[in-house]
Amino acid sequence: MRSSVTDVTDRLPGYSFGFDFTVRLTDRIGLGILARTTGSLGPSRHGQDRALPVAGGSHVGIGARIRF
Repeated sequence: MRSSVTDVTDRLPGYSFGFDFTVRLTDRIGLGILARTTGSLGPSRHGQDRALPVAGGSHVGIGARIRF
């Protein structure tokens, strides 16, 4: 049985980018959006398996903002 967890020791150059934007409707209440993405600039090379996918992903969130 092959394990789905492996130790990866390769280091890859990568990037991370994101922003957070808020619009205040009143002094205490607002609306906001968050977006961020990360990724590596090349495929990982662990052992003999040289076709592992590039690491990274994106995230977007929308919500209410309340100031205390």
